Amino acid sequence: MSLAHRIKSGKGTEEYIRKYIIRKHNKYLTKRQIDEIIDSRLNLVTACRGKCNDSFNTFNNPEARDKLIDEIFLVEYKNGK
Repeated sequence: MSLAHRIKSGKGTEEYIRKYIIRKHNKYLTKRQIDEIIDSRLNLVTACRGKCNDSFNTFNNPEARDKLIDEIFLVEYKNGK
């Protein structure tokens, strides 16, 4: 078993999250905060290794990806974290 990120990590993902949060929530996030979104418990699922892990990736599904980013942002940062 392994942990799978529903929104993958990586430079392109970080840049997307930064721009999305600025556009949608009018808030600038630091690199550390973006890493916290990517590593949030809400973004992790238990999966078998290999193909199962890849099946949880929602980054290429814009509706699911953005909904998850919003959910994590609101839970983690709504209270001024």
